[in-house]
Amino acid sequence: MSKPGLTLRSLLSDSLLYGLGAVFARFVNYLLVPVHTNVFAPESYITIGLVYAMIAFSQVVFSLGMESAYIKYSTVRHEAVKVFRSGQWMLLVVATLLGSLLFGIQVPLSEWLRIPEDVTSIIIPSIALILWMDTLAVLPMADLRVTQRPRVFATLRLLHVALNVGLNIWLLLGQGMGVEAVFVSNAIASTVMAFVAWIVTWETFSQGAWDPRWAQKALSFGWPLLPAGLAHIMNEMVDRFFLTNMSISDVERIYGVGMTPEAVAGLYNGVYKLSVFMLLVVQMFRLAWQPFFMRHGDQEEAPALFARAYVGLSLVSAWVILWVGTFATEIASITIPGTTLSLLDPAYLPAIEVVPWLLLAYALYGWYIYSSVGIYLKGSSRTLGWVTVMGAGVTIAMNTALVPTIGMMGSAVATVSSYGVMAFVLSMRSQAAYPIPTPWWVGVLMLLTAFLVPMSIQEAWFGELSNLMKLWLTIGVSAALFVVGWIYSRQTTVHSP
Repeated sequence: MSKPGLTLRSLLSDSLLYGLGAVFARFVNYLLVPVHTNVFAPESYITIGLVYAMIAFSQVVFSLGMESAYIKYSTVRHEAVKVFRSGQWMLLVVATLLGSLLFGIQVPLSEWLRIPEDVTSIIIPSIALILWMDTLAVLPMADLRVTQRPRVFATLRLLHVALNVGLNIWLLLGQGMGVEAVFVSNAIASTVMAFVAWIVTWETFSQGAWDPRWAQKALSFGWPLLPAGLAHIMNEMVDRFFLTNMSISDVERIYGVGMTPEAVAGLYNGVYKLSVFMLLVVQMFRLAWQPFFMRHGDQEEAPALFARAYVGLSLVSAWVILWVGTFATEIASITIPGTTLSLLDPAYLPAIEVVPWLLLAYALYGWYIYSSVGIYLKGSSRTLGWVTVMGAGVTIAMNTALVPTIGMMGSAVATVSSYGVMAFVLSMRSQAAYPIPTPWWVGVLMLLTAFLVPMSIQEAWFGELSNLMKLWLTIGVSAALFVVGWIYSRQTTVHSP
């Protein structure tokens, strides 16, 4: 007999519950982009990008892969509380030790991240506090997902974002602070969210006890994920470092005299924010997908239903590529009501051509997340590690080869290539462990069709198109993609017993 909930409707419902909070949180957080891009020149804006790259990289090390380990071993609640408490104690020790280490290396660290000397004493402690608090919120937030409390999860995310955005605006525009305001705001927001997350999950912590057996088991599953997490962050962030370290001669050859490597990296970091629309889709899917397939993967009809989920993911991803890629300039130029600020300052528009590539990259990352089913259910977590490390190798190799030649576009192409390789290799490994009749050709057709539309407009393959013509073209292609997905769904409808 089927377990209740094995329907695409339940997956969609969970995705929407997590996703509405994530979407709104991202939307509110996105309000910082026009603030930052209007307050900071591209040369200064890259400091924010570099520091957050370092924070994201460090969060992977601090967390020890405990989030995934907890999700895997939390299906039995009387054992889950042991995993929770044991994991929290391990994270507390690791976060404290590694956070303290930052103060010992703050001089070379601040130079590497291009932190202004006069605010180093503010930014480094803020970074340490962000990492410490975010680490201790990892398992409470994972517990909210496992126990299917998406409303509380979303509320905490929104609380963090609202505090962060509000403090950013107040400190930057009201108090006249500089780049340090960005990290002070985040540190305060992370502290408040962590405390509230501990409160709402205190019952789980209090019922558990330190258990060396479960601590070792969780760590054994979690630590092989560290290379995967580090490599993923490298895929996300290493391009900024390549762009920042371009030679002046390469920069001026590609972008003209007067442009600097810091400005190029800042421009890229700014337009990268437009890929948030695809990131939202992927994050919504990820938050619901992992608990969903862990609950239902042992059912006979699950593989066929999982294949349909892939088609749905590909369809939504294609729509985002199509609409955001086609109208990227118009979206960037939207003025925030009540202000004179646009979503992206016009100074950043010269880099808008990379947006379709970045959207495609995140769509392929969505495929990578989809393909993790077999590894979580039947395979080894080490597979995720070496596959993602392989992707990082592709990223580094292609950035090395392409950035000196074509600049920002080289980084964008490298990101697409990396996620494409990762999705392909992981799907092969996952398929061997847990076969799913995934119609890859449907997804490839959808993403390729959607990607070619903004590219054809951007490159004027068919001449210049008016906004009205672009609108009708986008509507027509969107309808065609929907028909393809609908036909496949009708042919493979799963009838639950």
